Amino acid sequence: MSPVRLIKSKKKTTNKSKLPIKKRFINFFTVSNDGEWDYNDNPSGLTPKRKINWKRSSIAAILILVVGIAIGLRVSAVTARGVYADWTWPSTSSGFTEFEHGLTINQVTPNAPFFWSHQFRMVGGDGGYIGLQSNGNRVNGTSGKTAVFSVFGSALSGTTGSCVLESKGFDGYNTSGTSCRVPFDWQAGREYKLKVKKISTDSTGHWWQGSIKDTFTGTETVIAKIKIPRTWTGLGTWSVMWTEYFGAQPSSCSALPYSNVTFSAPTANGGKIKPVRSNRYLSSTYTCSNSSINVINNIYTQQKVGNTPSASKLLVNDKDASVVVKCAYGAFMGRNPDPSGSAYWTKKYIDSGYNLKVLARGLLYSNEGKSKSQLGFSSYITRLYSSCLGGRVAPQADINTWTVKYLAGLTKEDIFVFVVMTAGRQLK
Repeated sequence: MSPVRLIKSKKKTTNKSKLPIKKRFINFFTVSNDGEWDYNDNPSGLTPKRKINWKRSSIAAILILVVGIAIGLRVSAVTARGVYADWTWPSTSSGFTEFEHGLTINQVTPNAPFFWSHQFRMVGGDGGYIGLQSNGNRVNGTSGKTAVFSVFGSALSGTTGSCVLESKGFDGYNTSGTSCRVPFDWQAGREYKLKVKKISTDSTGHWWQGSIKDTFTGTETVIAKIKIPRTWTGLGTWSVMWTEYFGAQPSSCSALPYSNVTFSAPTANGGKIKPVRSNRYLSSTYTCSNSSINVINNIYTQQKVGNTPSASKLLVNDKDASVVVKCAYGAFMGRNPDPSGSAYWTKKYIDSGYNLKVLARGLLYSNEGKSKSQLGFSSYITRLYSSCLGGRVAPQADINTWTVKYLAGLTKEDIFVFVVMTAGRQLK
């Protein structure tokens, strides 16, 4: 699936080198009585005296057959179904000054190249999009988790070091655009607010900014700023959210990487304006049927691609007692469990009905657990992330946020349960 390209209308012309497609198509298969190409300025496009050019028609028939076979082969290939959520906005002559929406990446196959985006149209111009990628190619030449803000069209400019003007072949189309792609270490299970906003205007154009806010830490990151022509007055009355898998074709539909994300309904102009209509659907041009789109409380749209992974593929499956006990030992004790300790706490955890808080409290208030607590709260968060999240280094912003919550009354046991049941459900 690719972004929905916005096609501009073109003026009609009777110049022989720029005839409308319909005229050129008819002229290719026909010839006038005197053997010359037959043009005129008649709105109908052609004079009635034409004969079939059998030589060209025969060649065309062969080409159509070859193309038909090629298309048949392509259709039989394994491709994910396109997942879309269209939004229709209230009528506006000059456009809106801001779009914002929430995006939560619930689960995704590690390093699988997925793109989750909100695409928009500009009044008086082309369009663009803002979103997150799981294994994207950044402007700085690196690859990995990426935040994207891009606009179709030439004569655009963007933040140096974050954006690049692609003169042709932009997003697979024979066109140009300014593409801004920067590293962004998003985390599964956490909601991010993505915003496109007009921030200033000068004599040559309007500056638009793409930004993303981590709702857990409160940190807002500017992806880039893009300058568009003055004639592009604002955001238009149509937009669409979609999930795109842009990796190599898998061997089968069951081998398609997994993606599960939730979009919140977008708003415009600082939350004051909401869409008047929405349409959620799957593309009919893709072969794999293991994709879906669900609406939750008329506010959230959940998009899934690929088969739901088994529990054994999670970083921490709360029903896998031995894995949970190892995770808890690392968080509260700073080490792996010894055989006797593992057996004891595994049984106790199962007997408690897989109660994470009971396990956490038992280890936290053991003699060894209390000794480790003396190392400080930030040390606990560092151990928790490393032990339970596949060796992940706890970002300082997360440590700061958890510290504030802890001082406000959230217990270490509560934090342990929250991390295991959210971030711990990321895929290995």
